[in-house]
Amino acid sequence: MCHANRAPSPGNHGVPPGRMSHVPEAVSKEQQFDAWLALTRQVPPPAEPVRLPMLSGSMMPAIPVGHILLIELCSADSCRVGDVVVYQDCERLVAHRLLSAGLIPWWLEKGDANPTGRWRHKSRILGRVVTAAAPDDSGAAHSPTSVPVAAASRRHHTRNLVLAVPRRVRDLLFRRRKGPA
Repeated sequence: MCHANRAPSPGNHGVPPGRMSHVPEAVSKEQQFDAWLALTRQVPPPAEPVRLPMLSGSMMPAIPVGHILLIELCSADSCRVGDVVVYQDCERLVAHRLLSAGLIPWWLEKGDANPTGRWRHKSRILGRVVTAAAPDDSGAAHSPTSVPVAAASRRHHTRNLVLAVPRRVRDLLFRRRKGPA
């Protein structure tokens, strides 16, 4: 999970108690609150990408905890497989990699460090992570999609994709046609 356990209020800014030490000073509490409002479409979208800190290790090693995410607000249709997308899960924002997207409205997402992914409706996707930068302004910015994925990892993601499909759908997609009886 990326940013908030609940909708931010002026008091907690969406950051759970005890996690404030992980929030880099590069993004003020007011900026975090404004970014949350913009991503959830509660205020008009800004012309430039919004900035939020990565609060969990679900995207390690591509995005370490504490890095600042530049998030471009966009629709799900402009996202591609391999992009790190930000989606809304109940009242929190989460940044995970998009593993499968297509004609059906249910897309598979997964944190790089998580063992399994989940299917999400594409309407929950709010934006795409353009850059992840270290909070110390060392200039160590990188695109989270530039981290290579090993062949074993791709096989693992493909296996999870197939196993995540409900059994009835798998049976329909992969059933063998029976000959005349």
